[in-house]
Amino acid sequence: MTEVDQNPSNAISLDFHVDPQFVNRTLASQSLGVDQDLPLGRLADNITEELLSRRVVDLRVAAIKGELGSVRHQIVRLRSAMYFKYLLDGSRERCRFHYNIGVDDGVKLNVTGFFDPARFEATSPRDNLSRQRHVYVAGIATAVNEEQLSVEVRPLLIGFPYFVPSGSESGLLSAGHRSELHYSYVDQFRLTDSDMMTAASNDEIQRLFRMSEAEVKKAFASILGVSLGRVHASEGVVDEGEGDE
Repeated sequence: MTEVDQNPSNAISLDFHVDPQFVNRTLASQSLGVDQDLPLGRLADNITEELLSRRVVDLRVAAIKGELGSVRHQIVRLRSAMYFKYLLDGSRERCRFHYNIGVDDGVKLNVTGFFDPARFEATSPRDNLSRQRHVYVAGIATAVNEEQLSVEVRPLLIGFPYFVPSGSESGLLSAGHRSELHYSYVDQFRLTDSDMMTAASNDEIQRLFRMSEAEVKKAFASILGVSLGRVHASEGVVDEGEGDE
């Protein structure tokens, strides 16, 4: 799904994707008409494409415009930090997510919701959706309080948002198909909520693409406080020139 349009003065265009952690297939099919039997990654792409084509409202935008009343019982979307907490157990277990989202100076929108962890399609989402995470949420606004600026969402999709160059095979780049640690989990990056909600500019992306692989590895090693000798060793490469001192 293309969410960042191509700049005529720049050759780079980005597609928006979601690495799905939770999907309510039945609700997604009923609300958006997507094929609920698709593989998880393709299903998430179809959901985000439908949300874009339907111009589904962003909850933050609705709050800023004073239009929260219009989203009641409608499909909504949001990219934000969320706190996740598991309640009860067994067949009654539910996961609650919530966050007070800054929408203006001194004004916050409270978003909350629940979902059934039994719908997880793997074991990793239980750990991935725990404590505070920056996620993309799409679902139905089941309850809205305009005076208190609060919305309860019944989610149909929760996952980690990411951008890739247009035309890339999202399945190859999706975090769910590789052994990797999501950047939001790395404390050394010191990423704020604002950092994780802001897409990189075209100039920043071009600067990154001009960097060699060696420069990128050195930058990450410096941020993480590890030597390149250890990085190379983890890849099965011995670099005697940059080992531990």
